Amino acid sequence: MKKYLNLFLGLALVFTFSSSVSAAGKQQSAQVHKLSAAPAATYPFESEPNNTRREANPILEDGIRGTISSATDEDWFSFVALINNEERLLLLIPYGSYDYDLYVYELVGKNLDQIASSTRAGNSDESLRFDAEEGKTYYILVKSYSGYTDTDPYTLYFDLK
Repeated sequence: MKKYLNLFLGLALVFTFSSSVSAAGKQQSAQVHKLSAAPAATYPFESEPNNTRREANPILEDGIRGTISSATDEDWFSFVALINNEERLLLLIPYGSYDYDLYVYELVGKNLDQIASSTRAGNSDESLRFDAEEGKTYYILVKSYSGYTDTDPYTLYFDLK
């Protein structure tokens, strides 16, 4: 029952997130795809190892599932911006005593610079926006602030252009 409630709440958040972004008055181009309302179970699962920037899973769809299986586990993802645009991410945390955080980095020279983060306290879902520049590679990090589970996955939704 908890899983169905979590799925329902997650889908409601996706619709709310998508609506609130549209209501913000931003013009959206015809190339923009909206955050998907597909059930989380239809998204691919992250592939390990993806514990460093160099091992980051490329983002190929508008959502991915993964687990944080230890206190030191980190899940890295990457994408190249196709156009200059505002990008949006939504991280749905599994129900329970888990506090995950979401970060975005860009590579500047040989260094990673953090350009956005969402670090809400407790079992709160995370969301963020950031401006991406065409042709640049961006890295997304999901990691635990406290708690972890290798049985209940998180879902990370992307609205990338």
